[in-house]
Amino acid sequence: MIKHIVFFKLPSNNKTMLQTVAHKLKTLDAIPYVKSLEVGINFSKEQRAYDISMITSFENKKDFHCYEVDIEHKKVVDYLKSLDILSKVVDYEI
Repeated sequence: MIKHIVFFKLPSNNKTMLQTVAHKLKTLDAIPYVKSLEVGINFSKEQRAYDISMITSFENKKDFHCYEVDIEHKKVVDYLKSLDILSKVVDYEI
């Protein structure tokens, strides 16, 4: 199993933008290669905290790579880039 964890830092921390981005990320669950998806909005006030996290899992590396090139995934990535959202990622195999 593959875990793909992404943290997102929005340029402004307004509630509407947080909700919109979280909703967009949740649509990735419709991609057939995604085994599970969890999106969370951060409540920590620490300076080092990011605003949103997304945890996805995949059966194997092949499914993960298919997800990466999926058109719906690319649409969400392009949307996030248009908002100048900073992201950090961790990918690992269980």
